[in-house]
Amino acid sequence: MKILYYFHNECLVSFFKHGLVFFLCIFSFFAPGCNEDKKHDLKTFPVEFTEGDFSLDSLASDLVIIPLDFGEITVSQVMDVKWHDPYLYICSAEGTSVGRLSLFNLDGKLINTMDRSGRGPGEYLSIQQFGVDDNGTIYINTWHKVVVFDRQLNHVRDIRWPDDLNFAEMYFHEDNIFLFSKSVGKPPKYDWLILDTSGNVISTKPFNCYPEISYPPPFPLVIFKSNNKLYRYRSISDTIFKVGIDDYSPEYFVKRQYADGYRNYTKEEISKNTRWDRLMQSMHDVKLRYIEFIDAIDSCWIISYRTHIKKNVKFETAIYDQKNEKITLINRCNIEIDKPILWGIPNDWVGYGTIKPEGVAKINNKNYIISFMDAVRLKDMVNSNGFRNSVPQRPEIKQKFQEIADTLTINDNPVLILLELK
Repeated sequence: MKILYYFHNECLVSFFKHGLVFFLCIFSFFAPGCNEDKKHDLKTFPVEFTEGDFSLDSLASDLVIIPLDFGEITVSQVMDVKWHDPYLYICSAEGTSVGRLSLFNLDGKLINTMDRSGRGPGEYLSIQQFGVDDNGTIYINTWHKVVVFDRQLNHVRDIRWPDDLNFAEMYFHEDNIFLFSKSVGKPPKYDWLILDTSGNVISTKPFNCYPEISYPPPFPLVIFKSNNKLYRYRSISDTIFKVGIDDYSPEYFVKRQYADGYRNYTKEEISKNTRWDRLMQSMHDVKLRYIEFIDAIDSCWIISYRTHIKKNVKFETAIYDQKNEKITLINRCNIEIDKPILWGIPNDWVGYGTIKPEGVAKINNKNYIISFMDAVRLKDMVNSNGFRNSVPQRPEIKQKFQEIADTLTINDNPVLILLELK
């Protein structure tokens, strides 16, 4: 942890005016670009990868592929999946509209579905995020409100956001609604707010990262749960926070200057208000890496990075062992024209491709990584030379991919992939 000794300017001016010499030293927690208002011991998040051969057998025990039957509805993409016994709650998109929430059993059979597009009570313009509580009650985050439905998809109530909250990402945790401000335009007032299920504000955390910048560019916001604790990471502050009902604490500092030559934006670069693409083009001799998302099962964190080296873009996937504070690179993928992006966990069971983590779930007391694949992408993968010529460790799983792809047309609905962890 870095300790910063600083002088309060107004006090010094006042003292100097009266001819007084006074030194006021205040110990405060300091993280680059962000003046946090609490003092904590802070670990440094490991950034130097351990590289080695990765086998899916070391992580998982089985893989389940579930074709989803949406009935007569054609769904272009699955956006999010939650589990509450005995149903899968699936948010899906039709074209550009993200507004359908459906309940499925584990066989992929549709149980119930709803689309409440609109601006009135019980309606939503789109589903930004959703959560499910222990009773199966559904909380849908949409523009400036959270819409609540019961297990039978009946409307219960609308919860309006506080008036001074503009854009926010929701996470349902500890039977409360956590709203994390997203930077759009000028810096937001809050880093996060916590509401109870009636909409009452329990606590707030002010946003104080780069307050002097009028219009900072957007930065990745990552929210995830590990060991029943909620974490928030913003690349703009380089700090992973543990967030709770009564308190919060910074857990990890993600170093701005990496030992392997990668780095994040400097405060000066951000203050220039440079567009993302122009900023990237200007960094011809700079390596830039940032965390895209984190999913966690207990103490195992699966981290996806986006990496820029000159004009090239790479995706990297690493597994972080929180107990031993060790991070291992398991996959690196270059973006190349006319080639598939093999981003995620290497699928050596079928000998080709990857499993891209989209979420995690505990289903019937077993831990799963959730992934989904639309029909076109699944068919393209199965028909590729890489897949056809692969030498799989689990031929039966490769055969299952092939059989399901053969039953689909390009207009069919996506399939759900559940990777069972050991």
